[in-house]
Amino acid sequence: MELLGYFNDPEDCTPKFWNQLARIGRAGAFKDKQIFSGLCEIFVEMTNRINEGKGLQNIRYPEQFSNFLTILASSSPQTYAIFQKNLAGRTIRNIR
Repeated sequence: MELLGYFNDPEDCTPKFWNQLARIGRAGAFKDKQIFSGLCEIFVEMTNRINEGKGLQNIRYPEQFSNFLTILASSSPQTYAIFQKNLAGRTIRNIR
């Protein structure tokens, strides 16, 4: 996939990467990737809330993404903690 080539030069990849990702997404490449799409939805929601000065409480997680988080947390709480800290997700306490 073309996106992988952008990671070779981090100094020059950001605008190219996001433009490519948006183009691929608009073309429907992520239509069947509900977990990835859910993660993107959460990032958009979190960014909007932060920009509006709102808290991150009560965010509604897409069902497939929420199920993924539950499975990840059940399988490996340590891995989930890393995922949650670096990407997105409920606290481990809110999953259980």
